Amino acid sequence: MPVWRLAAPAETKKARDNASAWYSTCLRRFLRAPFGAASIASIRSSVAPSRSFYRISGQKARLKPTSLNAATLQARQCAQKDGLPIVKYSDARPLNSYRPPQACPISETPMIVTTVPQQWTALQQRPLFERILAMPAEVCDFVRQVNLASGLDAEPVAAEPDAAMRADLQEALRGMPGCLLDPVDPLLLGICLGRNIGSSGVTDIVVDKADGRILGCVVLLDVDAFAGHTANSWASWKENLPFELEGGIALDVVIAAPEQDTRAGALQFLLLHEFAHVLTLDAGFLPAWWAEVPDAPFPFLDLSWERTPLGRFAPRPGRDFALRAEADFYGANKLPNDAILTAYSGLEGSDFPSLYGATNPYDDFAECLATWVHVEVLQRPFRLQVAFDGVAQATLDSFWTSPRSKAKRAFMRRLFDPAPLLCDAAACDAPAWAEPALAAA
Repeated sequence: MPVWRLAAPAETKKARDNASAWYSTCLRRFLRAPFGAASIASIRSSVAPSRSFYRISGQKARLKPTSLNAATLQARQCAQKDGLPIVKYSDARPLNSYRPPQACPISETPMIVTTVPQQWTALQQRPLFERILAMPAEVCDFVRQVNLASGLDAEPVAAEPDAAMRADLQEALRGMPGCLLDPVDPLLLGICLGRNIGSSGVTDIVVDKADGRILGCVVLLDVDAFAGHTANSWASWKENLPFELEGGIALDVVIAAPEQDTRAGALQFLLLHEFAHVLTLDAGFLPAWWAEVPDAPFPFLDLSWERTPLGRFAPRPGRDFALRAEADFYGANKLPNDAILTAYSGLEGSDFPSLYGATNPYDDFAECLATWVHVEVLQRPFRLQVAFDGVAQATLDSFWTSPRSKAKRAFMRRLFDPAPLLCDAAACDAPAWAEPALAAA
C-alpha cells in the first residue's frame, strides 16, 4: 500500500506562498489515495488524553485489570456468519421489557443521587413528551462534579424550557419511530435543560440515596449548544470540534434535507444518540458504565473493543487508526487543521460509524444506533464531506452501505426485528427489540 506524506504548511515554501493551492492539492491526493494511507509529519508529538465525557467513558466504567478467561478468548477467536463473534446473551429478554436494576452501590464515581425519589417517579408517570424540565439542583450538582473532575471551568445552571424549545423537543420526539420510543419510555425519567454542562448532551442514572435503587436515566441538554443552529449546522459544528479552525479545511455534515434542516432536526439526532445510552441501562450487550466491568463477554463491546491489563478500553487489534485517541471533542486539546485528513482517512478504514463513536465503546454504540435509526429507519441523509474554503473536495463513504459495517449491521439487525425497520415515524405498533442468543454457526 503506497504511503504518502503531507508536509505541514510551515515546512514548505509552496505552502507559505500559496496555501490555497497547497491544500487543494493535498485534498485531491487524499481523495485518490487508499484510505488509511495518509500521514502528517507535523502532528503534535505529545497530546494530553482526550476528554472523553466522564459520565459515559471508559474512565467512569471502572475496569478490572484482569485477563480474559479462556472461554471469552475462545469466543472472540471464533466468528460466525456476518462477522459476529460467537457469544451467548446472558439475559435474552425483549429490550422493551427491560427495567432498571434494583440497586447500585453509591461510590465516589459522580452520579445523580436524589433524596426525593418521589419527584422522579412522579415525573416518569407522565407521557414521554411531557417529561421536559429545567435541571433540578441535584442534577446541577452532578454536572458540577463532572466538570471539576474533567478540569472544565464551567458552572452549570438550569434553563427553563421556553415555548419554542419545548415545541422543538416535542417535534423531535414525535418524529421518532415507536419501536425506539417504546423501550426508552420505561427507562427515561426526563429530559433536563441547562447551560454549561460540558457538551451538547449527557446521559446518566439517578440513584435513590436511601437504598441505592436505580430509578432510571435522565438526559441533559445544553440549550446554548443549539442556539442559532439548524440540524446541518449543528452536526457540522460538532464534527469540527477536535480540530483547529485556522487552515481552510473543514468538515461539512448533512443530516437533514433542506425542508427538515431545523433546530428540531438537530435535537432529534442528539436525542437518538442519548437514547442509545438510556437503552444500555440494563441491556446486557455493553457493561454498565457506572460499575466495575466483569470478566465476561459483551456482544457489542466485543465487536471492536477489548479491555487492557491497565483497565482501559482499547480497539481490538487492527481496528485502531491514527489520531483516534487524540480526538478531543469537548476539551482544549485541538488537533491541527490538516489532521482532519489523517483522522478521517483512518476512520474510513475502520469499523466505527463516526470519529466520535471511535472514542469509547459507549459512544460507539450510541453513534451506531443514532445513525442506524436516522438513515435506515427514518430514511434521512447522513453525508460527511471534507471541504476547503467551503468547497467540497471529498465525500466519505456511507458507513451502513460500506463493507466495513458488516458486523455492526448484523448486530443492529438482530437488535431490531426486521418488521419495525419498515415502519415510519407515525406508526410502529409492534416493537420487537430483542436479544436472541447466538449459536455457533
